[in-house]
Amino acid sequence: MTSAALLALDAPADRPSDVPGRIFTQVPLHHGVAVLDGIVAVYDEGDRRELEEGAFYVVEYQRPRAGMSWEMHRRLRSERVDTKREVVRVERCPWKCDHWITRHAHSHLVDGPWPQLALTDRIVGRVVGLYVSTAPN
Repeated sequence: MTSAALLALDAPADRPSDVPGRIFTQVPLHHGVAVLDGIVAVYDEGDRRELEEGAFYVVEYQRPRAGMSWEMHRRLRSERVDTKREVVRVERCPWKCDHWITRHAHSHLVDGPWPQLALTDRIVGRVVGLYVSTAPN
């Protein structure tokens, strides 16, 4: 996905025009970044409220290290996990009422269906714009 594709969302008319098309030259306090095919998306770490269909979010996935099963991880009381954050677009699930699916921005793979509570537990924040370095090339 290109930066133009991320900025050119078919967003509802009531969404502010600067979301998610805002350009940041510094990452604001309480915001984070996630890399998407060479593009740096800025997300608001505090924005985990009600899901909005078609909006982009950063979700976090965790798994035990080195191919270990969750059962072994718990049995060994290991504290080490691998984490991965991805930019996804959320959509209502067309085949299961009151559930959501995530469409991965880099591959368009679909994950879900998720009950809303399960999905919001994975969400780290909502994408609010892009980071652009001001350093000379």
